[in-house]
Amino acid sequence: QEIHSKPKPSDHIQDVKSKAEKIQKSISKQNTNLVISAGIGDIVTGLVNIPTSFKEASDALLLVDMVESGSNDSASQIIAFSDLGTFRLLCKFENPTLLREFVPESLKKLYAYQKPQKDDLISTLKIYLNNNQNVAKTAQDLFVHYKTVNYRIERIVAITGMNFKSADDVLSVQVGLIILKLIDNYNRYNS
Repeated sequence: QEIHSKPKPSDHIQDVKSKAEKIQKSISKQNTNLVISAGIGDIVTGLVNIPTSFKEASDALLLVDMVESGSNDSASQIIAFSDLGTFRLLCKFENPTLLREFVPESLKKLYAYQKPQKDDLISTLKIYLNNNQNVAKTAQDLFVHYKTVNYRIERIVAITGMNFKSADDVLSVQVGLIILKLIDNYNRYNS
C-alpha cells in the first residue's frame, strides 16, 4: 500500500489491517471454507527496501498462530511483523531449520518418543504451558479428566526429565515449541 503522508507506524498498520479484514469478510461471504491470513511488513521507503518488508510479512505469516489475535476466527488472521515482539528474533535466521539446535534436549526426547501416545503428550504439554501449568484448565481445554492430565504430565517428566518447577526449563521448552512450530510452518510453506 502506497503511503503519501508520514503516518505513525501504528496508524499505518491499523489501516492495512482494517483493509485486510474487509477483504477477508468479502471473500468469506463467497467461500466459507477459504482461510485467509495476511502478513504485514514494516513501512519502507523506496523500491529497494520492498523485499525487506515482504520478508517481514512472510515471517509474520510463519508465526501467525503463535501470537494472540483479536480475531474470532482462529484460522483467518492478520498479523503485522511489529506484533511479533520478541518472536522477531527467530526470524533473523534465513533458514529456520538452523534454529533446531536451540530446541532443548528434553523436548527432542518427547518428539522422538515412539509410542502412540506421543501426540496426546505433546498437545497436553502445549496446552498445559499455555494455561500456566494449570491442570484443571488444561483438562477442561482437552475435554479430559484432570487425573488424565496429571498422568500425562508425569509421563512427560518421566520421558524427558523436564522440571516444571524451574522457570528456565519451562521457558526453554516454550521457546523450543515455538521453534518447532516455526520450522514446521516454514517446511509446509516452502515445499
